[in-house]
Amino acid sequence: MQVLLAEDMRTTRRVIAGALEQWGYDVVACCDGIEAWDRLKQPGAPRLAVLDWEMPGLSGPAISERLRAAERASYTYIILLTARDAAQDVVAGLEAGADDYVTKPVNRQELRMRVRAGARIVELQGELIAAHDALRHQATHDLLTGLWNRRGALDALGRELARCASERGELSILVADIDRFQQVNDTLGHGAGDAVLCKVADALLQSVRPYDIVSRYDGDEFLCILPQTSADAAMTLAEKLGPACEARAIEATGGTLRLAISIGVARGDQDSTSEDLIRQARDGLDQAKAFGSRRPVLGAIPVSYTHLRAHETSLHLVCRLLLE
Repeated sequence: MQVLLAEDMRTTRRVIAGALEQWGYDVVACCDGIEAWDRLKQPGAPRLAVLDWEMPGLSGPAISERLRAAERASYTYIILLTARDAAQDVVAGLEAGADDYVTKPVNRQELRMRVRAGARIVELQGELIAAHDALRHQATHDLLTGLWNRRGALDALGRELARCASERGELSILVADIDRFQQVNDTLGHGAGDAVLCKVADALLQSVRPYDIVSRYDGDEFLCILPQTSADAAMTLAEKLGPACEARAIEATGGTLRLAISIGVARGDQDSTSEDLIRQARDGLDQAKAFGSRRPVLGAIPVSYTHLRAHETSLHLVCRLLLE
């Protein structure tokens, strides 16, 4: 673990730095308060700091106040070094934002125990942040595919619609559904179904832009949110998604499972709601399913799908049951 040490007295700084290194810490040494503050406000700065109370530029308490006033995701544990041992001085240092203090002349063992306690707190906080991030990710992402889940997608769609309204921009969405997916589960089992879902998820992710949002919305249904995208551009993307999925095949007992999807497209504007937009796209999806030729549909208007082969391609398994 890195420890920032700020001490203007060279001899004291060398002695304390040597002790910290002996105890296994990686020391970042500073000779005044300005240098210490510049280091601590940088990304990836040490999260444990040993600061002298009185230093040129900025004092230890002044640095503590600045750190606590700054909005930082990670906490910096601060130990003050001070020759002041009056109760009012100690209270003032702690009120400034310090977590602990060691009086001078520094007792080596006392410093070691207080630094160790600070390191434990920093490590525990790191574990709590990691656990919180993991829970937040689980709450908004699908565990199987790693895509956004329904909740995360709806939140994102609401934000994009609000941006579309404020900026009078364009927004389109795609709702895609895997053809004959239930037959895969019923015939080959849920393991094969999971593999199909992951393959389609990967095809969608590889086909959209980095800032587009792809989610597993419901079962074998996927929702793609396309900011700053016209209906024509969304249709062009939809026409590419079919071949992208077909290119991903899964070897299964009895043959090769080829993938196909049907897609509905909807365009939003400043007056659109999430419910309206998804309903429109699903209407298009239903009509795409009815056409049976893997053509994406915008609203109720079918659009020619020139990228596909002339004959119908659907979920195809070289297995008589699925071909019937």
